[in-house]
Amino acid sequence: MPDAVAMLLADLARDAARLFVPVACAGCGLDDVPLCESCAALWWEEPFLAHEWAGRLAVVGRSPMPVWAVNELEGPVHRAIATWKDGGRRDLDAVFAAAAGRAAATIAPALSPVGPLMVVPLPSKPRSVRRRGADLTRVLGHSVGRALGAPCVRALEAIGGESRGSSSKGRWASAEVRVTRLPGPGTALLVDDVMSTGATLARAADALEAVSVPVIGALVLAASPRRDVGSRRGLG
Repeated sequence: MPDAVAMLLADLARDAARLFVPVACAGCGLDDVPLCESCAALWWEEPFLAHEWAGRLAVVGRSPMPVWAVNELEGPVHRAIATWKDGGRRDLDAVFAAAAGRAAATIAPALSPVGPLMVVPLPSKPRSVRRRGADLTRVLGHSVGRALGAPCVRALEAIGGESRGSSSKGRWASAEVRVTRLPGPGTALLVDDVMSTGATLARAADALEAVSVPVIGALVLAASPRRDVGSRRGLG
């Protein structure tokens, strides 16, 4: 009987909580589930090379920095990330951290670092961290670091303006970063939530390489597809 009463009270508490804070799938809006099975399955996809989709990573006379993405930034993927970032859904931190960790473990054989490997998350603007209640790229970076057995180093600071909604030129102008903590000797793998034009990744790579820290590539949760490039490419 006590167990039955406890279960009844738990059900009542859960139902009452949903009246004030309704739970819905971040990807499709299905009621009463943080992420439904179909939307959750998207985050078990094998990562693919997406750097050809980012115009700012194409530099004449230089091989593009490889960027692996777990998903294309469309449909349920786009909605889930937007909800995570701007909907106050801290319950999704673990979901996306796990997805980043799985992707890191998958791409590990393709990485050939010179010296020790370090994971460097792209910097979040302080006002974004305050608004969201968490530094989301660091959440991802720590998970990637654990998967690769590498330290997560907070080495960069964002000094540009707001990039959301900007043109490609505007994103480049607002993507400036600087090195605030000199990492130890080794090679860096950048980590970010999404890649649009590649401007912030390019700026971060330039900043690190300017202080003699080579960048081996980047890992992102999702990349904005470029329509004239075609479908996904494999691990490479």
